[in-house]
Amino acid sequence: MALPPPPSGDTPLAPYRHIVLFRFANDASPAAIANLKTAFRALVTSLGALVLTFEAGVNVNDEGLDGGLTDIFFMSFADAASFEAYKMHPEHVAFVKSLEGVVAQATVLDWTSSA
Repeated sequence: MALPPPPSGDTPLAPYRHIVLFRFANDASPAAIANLKTAFRALVTSLGALVLTFEAGVNVNDEGLDGGLTDIFFMSFADAASFEAYKMHPEHVAFVKSLEGVVAQATVLDWTSSA
């Protein structure tokens, strides 16, 4: 199957995508984890003018390739500038600091569609 041709120069840029994967600390209480998830949703609601979409879920894959990562948070932004504004916003900076002691590992990936 052939891939479609790359977009022409006049095609609008694809949204900027951001995914965050968490493995919670072994000693993190269920209440602390629930509070963190609530805080993440509140952050997105507060900064909703910057965030186009937000999805959250728990890993259901059974292949054993997840490295212990359990929770997935996916967001899209209109462009890289919108993401940078979100990333540098004081509410986001405070949220990232609040992960300490609750999140043992965070993996963050950003991309734009190239296909």
